[in-house]
Amino acid sequence: MKSMKIIAVLLIIVMVIPVFSGCGGNHKTDSGEKPTENKNIQNGDGAAADGENSGDNGPSPADTGKLGFSVSDAKENIPENSNFNGKDFIILIDDPGEQGWTYTNMVVEEQTGDTIEDAYYKRNRNIEDRLNINIKQKITSLGNARSNFKKAVDSGSNAFDVALLRYNDSSALAVSNYCVALNDVPYLDFDKPWWDKGSLRDLSIAKRNYLMASDISICDNDNTWLIYFDKQMIMDYGLESPYNIVSGGRWTFDKLLEMMKVAELDVNGDGKMTKADQFGFLTHGENYAGMWIAANQTLIAKDADDMPYIAFNTEVFFNVWGKIIEIMNDKSCKADDIPFISSGLANGQTLFATEILKFVRDYRVNEREFGILPIPKYDEKQENYHTYVAVSAPLLIIPKSNPDFDTAGIIVEAMAAEGHRIIMPAYYEVSIAGKFVRDVESIDMLDIAFSTRKYDLGVVFNWGNMNTELSQKYGPKNNPNISSFLEMREEKIKSEMEKTFAAFDAN
Repeated sequence: MKSMKIIAVLLIIVMVIPVFSGCGGNHKTDSGEKPTENKNIQNGDGAAADGENSGDNGPSPADTGKLGFSVSDAKENIPENSNFNGKDFIILIDDPGEQGWTYTNMVVEEQTGDTIEDAYYKRNRNIEDRLNINIKQKITSLGNARSNFKKAVDSGSNAFDVALLRYNDSSALAVSNYCVALNDVPYLDFDKPWWDKGSLRDLSIAKRNYLMASDISICDNDNTWLIYFDKQMIMDYGLESPYNIVSGGRWTFDKLLEMMKVAELDVNGDGKMTKADQFGFLTHGENYAGMWIAANQTLIAKDADDMPYIAFNTEVFFNVWGKIIEIMNDKSCKADDIPFISSGLANGQTLFATEILKFVRDYRVNEREFGILPIPKYDEKQENYHTYVAVSAPLLIIPKSNPDFDTAGIIVEAMAAEGHRIIMPAYYEVSIAGKFVRDVESIDMLDIAFSTRKYDLGVVFNWGNMNTELSQKYGPKNNPNISSFLEMREEKIKSEMEKTFAAFDAN
């Protein structure tokens, strides 16, 4: 089957030729003259191992199978003519009303004309008819997700078959020994393209995975961490096209800092930078993790036996951390007001802003033209870009109390495979490429981001409160001395890691 990326580009060309595309004055002229800048990125770079920093085992596009969301002709290996006699297959999900940063619904009752919802509807009907099941969902509030999961397991109520919960909840439940290793569930085939290879690689401990992402839903894709930029401000300040900077391998922490300083403006002249002013960068505390991962660093790395160890006690990480806090605490950056990120970008009050990919669907009603970029590299010596997946990404877990892992495996595998064939093309080609993303260049940026996504076990499991402390205390206080934090917390971190190893049977 032809690459869906080709279709995406054709759709974009048709839709955005009349619209301002690119930056730095690179409009297409009335005479049809080709722009001299904003060249499309052709290679989707940013995937192979850099080799110079610890823990650089990022996927290549060939590894992920997701570049451009090409649909594979692979088939799931499940028994033919499977028939579950009208079984209700129940999925526990985070409340869609609370989990506003991604689409958590797994059941759509009727076609609505919405591209994503209709794709879910079609996928579910296909699987229900094929396996003779009824796909249902059980909603839990974010604050009660863990306790509701535990109560169901402890009581043996079999209130749900599988769950898709935010990964900080999923990981806590796995550590508490409430989940089964997905490797032990029959019929789940992680070699297939509908399983996210980044989560397979990064979230395993001793080669066992208790939580993973797949094409059963769009949740993890929605939580891809990106930088948005204001095209008009790029032109107003005569700045180079960010697309050209990325394609030239020059999109670095220092380049971000240089450009954001240019856009800082005390609009009301009161000598203070407030929401009445113009910033170079709007973000929030999760961007600390987003940036150290972008710099190819993690709090926790893994050895040759796939066993985790503390990795933020190196000179390389200290240097990266120093540059991150310089950026996050610069006057041109505001990192303490999440709602202002969206409104500031919509109102032309910032040059750059971090948001997850779900933001493009929320932002589509705004008039200001924006572009999408990967988070920058640490420096130009770093060969590839790396992309963070935010903590609001729900991941698949299966309760150990599930009485029939064979059935669960067959249904999950079938749903993920059919999601790959139906939901993901709709998500990427129409809802992102053909409808919400506003230029061809941003498609190339998304290819980089999707092909280089990474998870950090230190963020996912937050052993010893390491991620929380760095992102909410040391970072905002502009404190470079994280070695002191490690000295204070090292034993607690290691103790909590050992408990996880025991729960994962990984000692």
